Amino acid sequence: MTEDTGVLIKKKRAALRTAVTKYIQQLEKELKKNEPDDGEVEELLEHLSEKFESLKVVDRECETLYKPAKIDKELEVAEQYRDKTITWRFRAKKHLRKSDKLNSNCESGTATEIAKLSETINIKLPKINIPKFYGEINQWLSFWNSFKTAIHDNSSLSSIDKFTYLKGLLCSTALATVEGFAITAENYAKAVEILKDRFGRKDAIINSHVQKLLSVTPLNRSNDVKGLRQFFDICQTQIRSLESLGVAYESFSALLCPLILNCLPYDLVLEFNKETDGSEYKLEKFLKFLNKEISARERAESSFSAHISPHQNKISPERSSLPKNLYRDSSRVKFGTRKHSLNKNPSTIPTAANFIATSGEGNEPCVFCGQPSHSTSRCVLARGKSLRERKDILMKKGACFRCLKVSRHLSRDCKGKLNPCSLCGKRHHDLLCFSSNNSAKENNEKIKKDEDTILSNSSRSKEVLLQTLVVCIKWRRSDTFVRVIHDTGSQKSYISKFIAEKLQLKCMGEETTVHGLFGGIERSEKHKKYVVTLSDVFNSYSCEIEVMDQERICTPIRKLSDSELLNELKEHGIFVSDASMSESYCLFEREPNEIHILLGADVIGNLLKGEEVKHLRGGLVAVNTHLGWTVMGKLKVEKEKYSNVILSLYVSDNCIKDLWSLDVLGIKEPCEKKTRIELEEAARDHFARNVSRDEEGRYVVSLPWIQDHPPLSNCKNLAERRLKNCVRSLERSGNLGNYEAVFHSWLDEDIIEEVQKDADTKNEHYLSHHPVYKDNSTTKIRPVFDGSAKEKNSSSINECLEKGPNMVKLIPEIINKFRLRKFGITADTEKAFLQIGLQEDDKPFLRFLWWENGDKENTKIYQHKRVVFGISSSPFLLGATLEHNLKQVTGHLEVTAQKLLESFYVDNCVTSVDNEEELRRFMIESREILSPAKFNLRGWEHTGVSAGGKSTILEEEKKVPVLGLIWKPNKDTLSVNWEETSKFNETPLTKRKILSAVHRIFDPIGFTCPSEIDGTNTCQPVQARARVAPIKAITIPRLELLACTIGSRLVNTTKSDLGLEDVPICCWSGSVNVLYWIKGKENWGTFVNNKVQEIRRLTNSEDWKHIAGILNPADLPSRGCGAEELTE
Repeated sequence: MTEDTGVLIKKKRAALRTAVTKYIQQLEKELKKNEPDDGEVEELLEHLSEKFESLKVVDRECETLYKPAKIDKELEVAEQYRDKTITWRFRAKKHLRKSDKLNSNCESGTATEIAKLSETINIKLPKINIPKFYGEINQWLSFWNSFKTAIHDNSSLSSIDKFTYLKGLLCSTALATVEGFAITAENYAKAVEILKDRFGRKDAIINSHVQKLLSVTPLNRSNDVKGLRQFFDICQTQIRSLESLGVAYESFSALLCPLILNCLPYDLVLEFNKETDGSEYKLEKFLKFLNKEISARERAESSFSAHISPHQNKISPERSSLPKNLYRDSSRVKFGTRKHSLNKNPSTIPTAANFIATSGEGNEPCVFCGQPSHSTSRCVLARGKSLRERKDILMKKGACFRCLKVSRHLSRDCKGKLNPCSLCGKRHHDLLCFSSNNSAKENNEKIKKDEDTILSNSSRSKEVLLQTLVVCIKWRRSDTFVRVIHDTGSQKSYISKFIAEKLQLKCMGEETTVHGLFGGIERSEKHKKYVVTLSDVFNSYSCEIEVMDQERICTPIRKLSDSELLNELKEHGIFVSDASMSESYCLFEREPNEIHILLGADVIGNLLKGEEVKHLRGGLVAVNTHLGWTVMGKLKVEKEKYSNVILSLYVSDNCIKDLWSLDVLGIKEPCEKKTRIELEEAARDHFARNVSRDEEGRYVVSLPWIQDHPPLSNCKNLAERRLKNCVRSLERSGNLGNYEAVFHSWLDEDIIEEVQKDADTKNEHYLSHHPVYKDNSTTKIRPVFDGSAKEKNSSSINECLEKGPNMVKLIPEIINKFRLRKFGITADTEKAFLQIGLQEDDKPFLRFLWWENGDKENTKIYQHKRVVFGISSSPFLLGATLEHNLKQVTGHLEVTAQKLLESFYVDNCVTSVDNEEELRRFMIESREILSPAKFNLRGWEHTGVSAGGKSTILEEEKKVPVLGLIWKPNKDTLSVNWEETSKFNETPLTKRKILSAVHRIFDPIGFTCPSEIDGTNTCQPVQARARVAPIKAITIPRLELLACTIGSRLVNTTKSDLGLEDVPICCWSGSVNVLYWIKGKENWGTFVNNKVQEIRRLTNSEDWKHIAGILNPADLPSRGCGAEELTE
């Protein structure tokens, strides 16, 4: 092992130890709280375990780096970290176990406290169990009535206790509604009010019950007595619920009866119509008829079942575990389109042969579907149901939540030798784990990475279906379902790291693979190898395959949802697992559409069933494999503008060097400017083609839309939400009237216009806005619009517009010219952006909302007629307009126009002149040039000039802001604004506070430099620049050469800024080697030669001189010096 490798390993170990210590401290802090957050504890425990496992691996690698004399000490330190980590992991797990026990008690929802209030009752009453509430609106009344009776109205419980019970009984979306509330007495009332407002609205509950009636599953066989009874119970339950809400069923009887009849077999519908005798449908009469029919069939079945086996109607093993409704769209009935089947299946007739063949079978039937051909844990019908539905079935049948057997015992009393849940480790079956049913993993970090197409597994738009399916991973006696994609273009098969870590798969080794496709770009990566066992959802086929881990397989792929295609597949008898399995049952990290296994060409050949390929309508193809059917091809849909998405295996991060690649003075490599210059020219051409002037002389421009930009939503809902917060903030501060007055003044000045509510809403976009306060500005409060605001899964207007070239001069260049001459001048343009008009087609995309007088009912819609500050292209449009206007000037005003062109920084004019006459002429001619285009220069400030032979006395303490600096005209000095640092006078001072204060100081020139005082003083040269040394080992002379290169660029930039191209210069360097390279004629190596050629191009080689280190002021910051030496 090399010395460099050893150093890297030690640094890695130090970083891991720091991380372990940090998580232990956070865990200790959290556990010391009176009410620790279980979620926070669990998250910290997960982070601590992960870092500790990595630390153990690095510790083993470090054992070979130490000599025998030191290894005992290192092992002792490692053991201390191990003991400390084990201790806090044990304490965290102990807390979580206690919390789980508390939640279990809360889940049982016992209301034994009621018995304490009734002293007259001497008998022991059974426990009252309050069911949990998962956010289903139609279950709210039942839940709230139980909770209100047992807990909410219980005066012996405090509000905090009630809130604790309430949170323990809420799950899923209901829990998410009040998740952010801390458990306090005040928040309990707020939480109850929010729950009632969301789930207890009468109209929503009624709508939920009606939807339940409309989505009832149709029945095709009248001899399905069990299905008929379930159908009747559902209908009667929903109708009774509607009646309890005050909805009389007579009011909707005529409408509902035909819809329900359409879901029943033909013979039952015929019998009912015979009884009605052509009279009007009555819902009460229909329910009595249906109940009578079902009761009669149940009695007949009971008598008949005594003579036949309950297992005689055995179905084929291949379909035994399928749900009755294979396709997701079958859960919702399309009334008027269903065809009734009257054919009787002869195989359902009982025979003696069937009786002999089935009576000896001892398999216990599945609890969920009643079929004996598979166990309860492998029922596909159960996997298609929600967690709530599965629990309800088990509770009705009295089955154990752990072993799933109907044995009338609770899970805590279960004696079955079963492993804990593979997903969360708790004492219940995998089918009943809440973790597997999360709709999305809560993760505040949204990692956005740039995707490069290196190994392209597949590509899709919204019109193309890919070969996806659901498979079962068998590992450690548990079944885990994930989504898979077939990719014959990949030579290897892959599994996501999330699945490998979640299931704790056993690593079989490592392999280095070179990924490469488009453009011939190759990248070598090291992967861990695993061997996994996959099976289809029916467990009829299984195989072992070798896979390699990958951070991310591809972007999420939506499931098949086309109703016509699903019906066609159903006609062919094709079961597509990816279209039929419930999204909530597949394991995923962030969203249900994720792909976690890629099957490449190394295994697909053995999985295909060559003879089973179905050609479907529209050019689609269904391919059968041993793991299930897949569908691929291009759907025929209406052409719309879709953006292509390339699914790529390779995901790269942005380089860290991008953080410092832009130097303030533009001293970058020449090759870096080529693309920028080309883009500038294209943007300028677009502006020149579209700029015009209206009747008033005002310039009118067009927004530079990106060609084929992503779809832009109107963002009206977002604008309304943010307007609500804006008005609330203004009312609290008492500035609502002042803020509204700005809009009224804009209306008077024709900057904005009101839009009628019946105007075209197809092509529109609403901007969000908020107030900005500036006490030292001419406008104390002004609205600022947010062009980057966007809704989820949509684009902002800034993402759809070209930013354009940077038309803003660099601040150091402006400051250098500002005090080049005797008299400094500053002015700013009044409402510069608002003086440029917009073309009619662009105005609807710059609309915004306002509540007149803060009243939501009096909502006004406005749209901008001028360029908006807050849009990414606005600085370019302002700069280009000013440049266009100034370049049109000719004659005697041309000199002043050229000076203005070089003096503008956005809307500020900063320049200098030589004498008083030139000062007066510049001020007069500037107004004459800009006024016709509606640009008004105001706020003129300049150094004192003589009037009548006497000098004008300026205010002693007058301070003028100039591009972030403070200019005192009377003394003609520039200084840094230190007011921000006055806020940090509190004690004790820390490095964090000092750094925070330092970074609030705006210092574009480099007057100041933050440093720690350690007994020496340092010096910071003005406009000095430093370049971070490269990571690669490099000699000191080469670093000196790099410094000379930066210095030559700085000299060239400064000469250009000041217009002093012919002024003599002298450059100094403390390196004799560098001077030899610069002045020598030899051909040096590539690095040295490139830098020397640039130095010679920017400066004269004869201008370079040597300076001894003791005389070089640039060495003072590096070696340090005392105060006395610094003054000398």
